Amino acid sequence: MLGSVILEVSMALTFLYSLLALLCSAAAEGLESFSKRRSHNLAKALRLMLGEDGAELLWQHELLNSLRRESTLPGSPKVYPSYLSSRVFALALLDIAENAKEVGKTLAEAPAPFGPILRSLGRTAGSDVQKLSLAVESWFDDTMERTSGWYKRHAQRVIFIVAFSAAAVLNLDSVMLGRVLYHNGALREKVLAQAESYVKAREARGVESPTPAPANAATATPATPSPSATRQTDPSARAEVTLHELASLDLPIGWDATPNAVNGAPHNALAVVMKVLGLLATALAASLGAPFWFDILNRLVTLRGSVKPPPKQDGNEAPAPSS
Repeated sequence: MLGSVILEVSMALTFLYSLLALLCSAAAEGLESFSKRRSHNLAKALRLMLGEDGAELLWQHELLNSLRRESTLPGSPKVYPSYLSSRVFALALLDIAENAKEVGKTLAEAPAPFGPILRSLGRTAGSDVQKLSLAVESWFDDTMERTSGWYKRHAQRVIFIVAFSAAAVLNLDSVMLGRVLYHNGALREKVLAQAESYVKAREARGVESPTPAPANAATATPATPSPSATRQTDPSARAEVTLHELASLDLPIGWDATPNAVNGAPHNALAVVMKVLGLLATALAASLGAPFWFDILNRLVTLRGSVKPPPKQDGNEAPAPSS
């Protein structure tokens, strides 16, 4: 019995972490669309590769300048793209270096800092322009891998900060919620029922076959995105849906000013320490990401289904006839 209760509490907390991770992901995505971090990282990487003057010269090339768009703020510089292919980078760089078909002339007359860079990359390419272009693309790809590492570390910090802020505002204390779920069987059953329904709904969406394309797909007018599809892609809409899911769990979420409330503010040093640890545990769990917790939730649902005891018989039911 005790093991079953612990399994159910773990499953309920896993469902909570899944929803919180979804909320944090939507919030982080909204912050990214506002801060343009990917765009800044790309611009920073090009400055490290080519220097300030070289990067600006590259951005002025028509292949790259066409990727920049006007800022919505009057008087602000153009907004950099968040992605640049290695092929476009190599074409623009070699075009600026001039006469890419004659590698020797390209290396001799390339404006700084492209000359030293192309001479270094061209040592293995010889007079083969195609090899030189591939060397430039490989150099760009290697730099973008490091840039991706910058972004991932930054995104992880942002998600943790968002998760801890959400946990603190909503009072999502893992220690407190685990205690409540352990002692309140009715609440635990309600959360578990919603978790199982949520898993089944996700599985149903996952196995749903795509809508077949019409026979005249090449000339058909593109369909207008449905409201549900828009909600799935809009971070604010996804956050709103997730908050509604959290509220529907009827957990003691939020801060209650009632004396001795289970979700009230701590009143002594030990309670403060436990509260901070509970909030940190929630934030760390949410920062692992929704896919991680949904995978665990699926496993726990399957495990609970295999060990769930049979329902008790009602005392009013007639006993089975004896043989």
